[in-house]
Amino acid sequence: MQLGVVVTFRLRVNEPPGATGVVRLLTVTTWPLTLTVPPFEAVPLATPPRWREIALWWPEPRVLVCADALGTVDYFHAGDEPLGVHPFLRLRPPRKQLGRLEPATILCGHGEGIFENAAEVLREALSTSRRRIPAQAASAWRAWRARPS
Repeated sequence: MQLGVVVTFRLRVNEPPGATGVVRLLTVTTWPLTLTVPPFEAVPLATPPRWREIALWWPEPRVLVCADALGTVDYFHAGDEPLGVHPFLRLRPPRKQLGRLEPATILCGHGEGIFENAAEVLREALSTSRRRIPAQAASAWRAWRARPS
């Protein structure tokens, strides 16, 4: 089995009233992990078994694209933190892989991106993920309770 990188863009489409979650997926291409595709660098993340994730690092403009490991939606972050580690990864966050990066921008698959102080926000999210598990669980509970029925 060969592991690779698939770049997929999700484009929100104008939704008719009553429709929920209409998303158009456009898969660009797949690259083997052993291949460096300039100007991007694939960053494999150490994740739980059966969960394979690869972040995309674009060094020149310092952009980090992370589909699932990081997020800004309510159920990802704890309290007022702007960026959170995925709830399943909080015990073992990808510090080795992402901690070496100094992004100016973070784009994540769950929520809005981080466009200011991204490197500092990333460091804080990675270094406090374990300590903030109770607060993240409370945020996730509040987000679940506030969802439309």
